[in-house]
Amino acid sequence: MQENAAKPDTSNYFVPAHIPSDLIHPFDVFADPDMSRCPFERTHKLREQGRVFWNPINPLFRGSWVLTQAQDLRYVMCHPELFSNNGEAGFMTLKGEALELIPLELDPPRHTEFRRILNPLISLAVVQGMSEGVTKRAADLIEGRAYQRRL
Repeated sequence: MQENAAKPDTSNYFVPAHIPSDLIHPFDVFADPDMSRCPFERTHKLREQGRVFWNPINPLFRGSWVLTQAQDLRYVMCHPELFSNNGEAGFMTLKGEALELIPLELDPPRHTEFRRILNPLISLAVVQGMSEGVTKRAADLIEGRAYQRRL
């Protein structure tokens, strides 16, 4: 962690009173220019903030905790009784709806039921089988856009 780094101004963000200031690190996943250049490098750099930090920039939830270590993420994913997905994706909230986004916002055992149905449609073999067609379609779209710009 950077000891002498200046702390960013978080006065415009929601930060619960119980969160220590050294755990607050604003990070806008949508506007950060380094995310556009290389998201893998940028997310790797987030580890400098520590294993966990509070990110007050999150348009759906007024902030969120960010975990930077695989073992912590794995623990959260394997303990839905402590860390529920129910209603947490927030995508439908953006549309003003209160619908569950299936299976993303479901906890076991309901999540497991839907994944059992979906897995054969999105298995590695199925996705690999689509690769050539998807690549060709993407190239055609890009070429078509490039052609339009030349006109």
